[in-house]
Order: sequence, then structure tokens, then C-alpha cells
Amino acid sequence: GSDPVEDATKSITQNSFERALENHLDDSGNEFHYGNIPKVDVEKVLISMNEVHEEIDKTIADKNAGRQGDGMSECDYHSYARESFNKFRSEQKSIISYMAKEFEMRKSADEHSRTREGKTGVLNPNKLHAYKFSEDIFLRSNIIADGKNHGFVMFVDWSGSMGNNMAHTIDQLTLLALFCKKVNIPFDVFAFTSSWTRHDEGYGRGVFYEFDDRKNGDLGIAKGFSLLHLISSTLSTAKFNNSMVYLRYLRESMNRSGYGRYSYNSFSTEVYYPIPEKLGLGGTPLNEAVVAAMEIVPMFQKKNNVQIVNTIFLTDGQ
Repeated sequence: GSDPVEDATKSITQNSFERALENHLDDSGNEFHYGNIPKVDVEKVLISMNEVHEEIDKTIADKNAGRQGDGMSECDYHSYARESFNKFRSEQKSIISYMAKEFEMRKSADEHSRTREGKTGVLNPNKLHAYKFSEDIFLRSNIIADGKNHGFVMFVDWSGSMGNNMAHTIDQLTLLALFCKKVNIPFDVFAFTSSWTRHDEGYGRGVFYEFDDRKNGDLGIAKGFSLLHLISSTLSTAKFNNSMVYLRYLRESMNRSGYGRYSYNSFSTEVYYPIPEKLGLGGTPLNEAVVAAMEIVPMFQKKNNVQIVNTIFLTDGQ
């Protein structure tokens, strides 16, 4: 029989994507339009983790106020979300350990291929008696050429078409984050969205950010576009786990076959997680996210002092 752990690590979505590529034809026509990539002011589009958490807290407080008004007791949503996260982490422990083991094996093999033995120039007193028979009387040390250290920046599609699979996508994201944390790979996770409303204009066509050095011919960045900072490796363990509980809340709020206002989770107790208004699924500002990534990825690289940044988009494509 097949190894269940190995089967679980196979990417069904990646295999499906590669099959679709084989059948893909460019039927877009021959007309091309060119534009310049603008320099995005990240501060204008970024929503901090604290703001995301405050929005969830506000939604929970409003929901519990409504429950009290209806004569019902408050619901401890944070505890249920924490229980859900701990359950998921426990269930995926063997997968995460397998991924970490494979990573360490590959890293060790890579280091071995870049290791050479060098003489230190320091005499080895234990070999001095053999100086007439051997030239090898020096202490030796292993010299490892600097390896290429990696980091991950992940962008999650927070659009309506992701609704049916958003819970599973967040599971995949959680797995990647726990793996990175276990093997000490620096990473950041952002969601790209049009639902976090900060402007009266909304996400309408032709309404763009006016960055300081915007020039004629630059691609427009819609004012409705935002990047939600969901997780980061830079947090302490306690704060990291807390951010994962908030992410789990969002996962449970979307845990159903169809996207809706409330969701029923897998526990025996019925718990409905209201979706925060600003964190609902909306449009797909993928272009804006790609352009913003051109500023964010170099910033991440410099901040974490990594040589190679793997940029991952968790999206259902066009």
C-alpha cells in the first residue's frame, strides 16, 4: 500500500494546474497594451496584524452584545478558535515533521556538496611522531561554503470565488506557516482584498492611489486594494500562536460548502462564527498584489537577510 504521509504531501492542486497548462492555448489575440510599473507606497495599502485582530475582536463583541440582547449567554469565540487551531496542529504534526525531515535531509546533502576539508596551518601534536612518514601533520577543519538561505512571502487571494475552498486554503497556509516556523525559515503572509473599506470611493474603476511619483503611463493601483498582514515569523512564539488563532477564526467563519455570513464548525457544540465586515471576500486585485510584491519582497529580503525569496500566491487564478 502507499504511504499515507507521503500521499498527504502530494499537491493535488499543483498537479491539476500543470495538467491545465498543457492544454492551455493563448487565445487572447495579438493586441498588447503596455504600462509602467509604479512604485507602490506600501504604508498606504498595508493593514497591520493588530488592525486585523481588532476588527475580529469588534465583530465578536458586537455579536455577543446581540446575543445578550436576545437573552443568550456570550460565546467564547477565541477559546473555540484556539481549540480548533490546536486540534489542527495536532492532527498535522506528522506531516509537518515529515516536511521538516525532508528539508533537513536536502539541506544537509546540499551542505555536503559544498564542503571541503582544509588544513588549518596548526600542527597536530598527536601526529608529530609521524612527521618522517607523512606530510599530514596539521589539524583539519571542515569549510562549508555559504549556503543559499531562503525565505517565503505568501499572498492569499481573498476574493469571493475562493469562498468554497477558502477554509481548505487557510489549512494549506497554516501548514506552510507551521513548517516554516519549525525549521526557522523567515516568512510573511498577506491577503490581497478589495473588501477592507477605507475610502468613500470603494473599488470602482478609475479611482486610484495618487502616489508621490506617479507618472503618465503608470499602471493604476485601485484605492479599494488592501494587503492584510495575517502572519509573520518575526513574532515571538506566544504572539505567533495568537495570530494563528485569529487566522483559525477566519478559517472557521468560512468553513462551509458555500460562502455565507455564518459557519458551522466541526465540534459537537454548534458555534457560528460571524465574518467581520471588512474581512469578507470581495474582488480580485491580483495585479495590484503583484505590483505591491515588487516593493514588499525586496524589503522582506533585506529585513531578514536572506539570499532567495520564494514568493507564493495561493489563488484560484484568473
